[in-house]
Amino acid sequence: MDLNTPLHHLCNICPEVVAAAVVAGDGALLAVHAQPDHADVLGPIVTALGGLAERAVQELGRGSLEVAVLNGTNGLLVLADLGRGHTLAAVADRGARLGLLLDDVHACTAALRGALDREVARA
Repeated sequence: MDLNTPLHHLCNICPEVVAAAVVAGDGALLAVHAQPDHADVLGPIVTALGGLAERAVQELGRGSLEVAVLNGTNGLLVLADLGRGHTLAAVADRGARLGLLLDDVHACTAALRGALDREVARA
């Protein structure tokens, strides 16, 4: 399984998700399922927000970052740690049910971690 398969599955089972990406620690997009306007900004935004969220949970003694949710007037941005400095980003339209979205993101995260582990084992 490649990295794109779980992203496509997430977008198919959760129609409110308009963009999903796997972002490396340096902001590089390793896989993306998004409209061009989202794809161009996902890498830098995820890197900046993920770093800030990670530092916040550590500084406040909450351990390491697992999931961060940003709720805007037009929808949600969910960031999930994939390990090895990689992050899953999911952008959802307004109306997405947060609990269901988080369940779907959790399943996608598990599939992506498996795919990343297999890539590392091959290298």
